[in-house]
Amino acid sequence: MCTISGEMIGSSSGIGYMILTSTNLFDKGSTVVGMLVIGIIGIIFDYIFTKVQERVFW
Repeated sequence: MCTISGEMIGSSSGIGYMILTSTNLFDKGSTVVGMLVIGIIGIIFDYIFTKVQERVFW
């Protein structure tokens, strides 16, 4: 998530840049889609790390 925050500040591509640009242009649809993509990525990583933790630490 920190990577996406960094993209919002100093990048010219990526999900964070897309969200910032669409917010500045009042494009609600793209802003919401970007936020949903970030949420889905977070859920996937949470699931993966939970499964890894269960295997490593029982």
